[in-house]
Amino acid sequence: KEESVELDVLQPLKHRQCWALLFMIEKRLLQVDTLARRNLQLIKASPDLLFLQDSRLEEMTVKCCLCFAAVQYDDLQSLEFLCQSSGIPVVVVGGWNLLH
Repeated sequence: KEESVELDVLQPLKHRQCWALLFMIEKRLLQVDTLARRNLQLIKASPDLLFLQDSRLEEMTVKCCLCFAAVQYDDLQSLEFLCQSSGIPVVVVGGWNLLH
């Protein structure tokens, strides 16, 4: 087990690999209930996340950010998985929420 390895949490969404996202969550390599601003990979990727525009990561959890990213990358299987346990996050980002 290598301690210095950082997992890119957006790669499973970009390549529509829900199983990899599920693996990361089950093995506790990704904490979805923490704030997104604490996840270095999301901070690095934030300029590429179109849904953020003027909004900032400080306002949302990792789960909420991944839900919006799943929509951006057209990964509906991951979106369904993320929303199954506690429902769809009702957070407004740039005037939009996931129910639009």
